Amino acid sequence: MLLNFPEPANTNRPDDNYQIELNNSQLITLLNKADSLFIEAKFEQHNLRFPLYLAHDMPDVITPRFGIPDIYEHATAGQRLWRLDNPADLELLNNNGEKLPFEIINISVSGLLIRDHMLTLHLGERFDGILSGFGISIPLTGVIVRSKKRKNKSQEWAIRLTLDSNVHEKLQEYIYQRHQDQYPTDIASDVESP
Repeated sequence: MLLNFPEPANTNRPDDNYQIELNNSQLITLLNKADSLFIEAKFEQHNLRFPLYLAHDMPDVITPRFGIPDIYEHATAGQRLWRLDNPADLELLNNNGEKLPFEIINISVSGLLIRDHMLTLHLGERFDGILSGFGISIPLTGVIVRSKKRKNKSQEWAIRLTLDSNVHEKLQEYIYQRHQDQYPTDIASDVESP
């Protein structure tokens, strides 16, 4: 066996560290050379792709640490990043803290779909705003990539977000938390005993 998962000392504490014993030095070398590692959890409607970081606390023993996952939903054309639909608690502000006249239709870590009744934006135009609400303030930057006129004379604008890594991680964490709110799980009921 390449990996051995020993029983943790106390499984009731959420902050317990968990270690994996590697019984193959070639595997350790291979894992250390990887640009990135992931663990993917597949569910009926979504996949959660967790970045995996390996800490070498002792020789031949690594401690896995998970990052905030990317969430993909199963779409007809394949997978796409999960979108938080109609986030009523969020609004867009300008850099002066004034509310922008947009309704947020949905948001993901890669894009934003907004609706307005007054403004005209242009394809290829840069978009800047601050995502605010629910105890967050996240600066967003992106490019208008698509528009669609609606029957009620409103206009929808798709924005491809171009975020630096710190802002991306902050938005990713917020979206992950909202996903967990919408799809709570009771881990104890999902785990089968041996």
